[in-house]
Amino acid sequence: MQAFWDLYDLMGVLFGADYRDCLAARQIARTQIAVIRLGFKGYSVQRVYDHYQTVVRSMGSITLPPGSLGHEYRVIYDDPQGFYDGICRYFDGLIASNQAEIDRIDALQRRNRNHRENRERLEEENNKLRAVVAACLN
Repeated sequence: MQAFWDLYDLMGVLFGADYRDCLAARQIARTQIAVIRLGFKGYSVQRVYDHYQTVVRSMGSITLPPGSLGHEYRVIYDDPQGFYDGICRYFDGLIASNQAEIDRIDALQRRNRNHRENRERLEEENNKLRAVVAACLN
């Protein structure tokens, strides 16, 4: 999977805007790249795998069980834009939810140790999620 990831990055370097424009016009290819990147990232970061599987399960059951490799590919071809948008919405929603809690904690007049620890954990989680979005979905 790392080789595929490197290949996609190399294509962007070699062909620049033409490659990115081509991908933007071919939603199936763009979605396939996002799935490969999220799958690879999920091998090293369990929470990324769990979040991604939540999106896969939300796409509903087709003749293959949700979460299976065949299910992912079927969803990609049936509705690539919807699948990609669903992945993006899910990760953006997680980041927004975490940020709302961070903002709530920041607005408190008196913060205790639990508030500070929770805020730090949420900020760290958001940084990781933003890195995943930047690496896999952009």
